[in-house]
Amino acid sequence: MRNFILSVANCHIFIRITLESSDSVHLSPTVETMNVYDPHVFKSTKYLRDSERMFLMNNGPTVRSESVRNLFIKHGVVDGLGLILLHKHFELGDGQALVDYNSTSMAWDLKDTTVSGKGVVQEHGGFIKPGAWLLSPTKKRLIFYEFCFHHHNATNNLAYSQTTLLYLTEEFVDEFSEILHQDNLTGVLGVCLLKSPLSTEIETSEGHANISVPVTDDTVFGPLNSIEAI
Repeated sequence: MRNFILSVANCHIFIRITLESSDSVHLSPTVETMNVYDPHVFKSTKYLRDSERMFLMNNGPTVRSESVRNLFIKHGVVDGLGLILLHKHFELGDGQALVDYNSTSMAWDLKDTTVSGKGVVQEHGGFIKPGAWLLSPTKKRLIFYEFCFHHHNATNNLAYSQTTLLYLTEEFVDEFSEILHQDNLTGVLGVCLLKSPLSTEIETSEGHANISVPVTDDTVFGPLNSIEAI
């Protein structure tokens, strides 16, 4: 998976190439996760340019193409899991989380709401499901980072997909944690679900919203006018 970030007129553009996935991640019972979302997790992430700088300074390209690649292959997660550059374009308020719906990520108010690995039912006729994780800086533990909203009647509803579930084992989390700690990349890289068939998208920020749109001409963006992220 390759991503590019482009800055045009103060607008960050992000290209993501995703692979068709197994559509769902269920954590092994042995993998410790936070069962209540903490908005300070998102607030602790760096802004885009700072995160990209840390990625390059701390041997990120080599870690991605060698250590992380080998880890994903070893545990058989390459079709369902992606590596992401942890970053933010704007701040979230207290009790808010970044939630994606129909390729637009916005701040949702999750005050007084418990977010578990299975998601939470909302008043909008659907539920929220974690879609990205980062590692705890102090423990070998996955922490919810970003989320997706799924309508009960959606044809691509991840929760009701009949495809094979992807299981993250304690061994995978331990090894991933060790790899990131070795090069001080714990707060720089995370993992996410690959939800779409093969596609390329541009992510641009408009106010407090990240909007992803498809790219039809891959030659428009490259090393000369963009910054490779992952």
